[in-house]
Amino acid sequence: MIPGGVRMPGMSASQLPGYPGREPSAAELATARDPRLGIAYAVTVRSEGGGENSIHQVVLTYRLHRRAPDGRELPVLQVEMRGRRLQGMIAEGDLIQAPGPLPPGGVIQLETVTNLTTSAPVVLRPQRASVGCMVATFVLLGLLLLVVVGLIVTALVSAT
Repeated sequence: MIPGGVRMPGMSASQLPGYPGREPSAAELATARDPRLGIAYAVTVRSEGGGENSIHQVVLTYRLHRRAPDGRELPVLQVEMRGRRLQGMIAEGDLIQAPGPLPPGGVIQLETVTNLTTSAPVVLRPQRASVGCMVATFVLLGLLLLVVVGLIVTALVSAT
């Protein structure tokens, strides 16, 4: 977390005072020899959507620098985490652990990781259907039920 606990949305932590914005040192990466572990750099947090016809979501992105168990450097992964709500945080230079095996390289999407620097989980809750959609679904199901009951009652009345 940056000094004072303030984070500016859409700004990389490397652009903030107190963060060098540099690549990880060999000493930093030497502590992360599990391929699920890595040092986070180029961390950004931004909000997307939230307009009249879109759902608001938080997007957390960072580069994960990793080492193989034999000590050689692995390709850098670009990590993207998207969801409705962010729980926890990642800052420049934090040691991150993924929940499972990671691909050898490229861009990956994760919903949860563990920040070993702060000993806390970082979770982005996935998108869910909006309350309006759920209400509309229940209203339509209620109307359908009324129509079916009405048809049954009409059939019973006409049969007698």
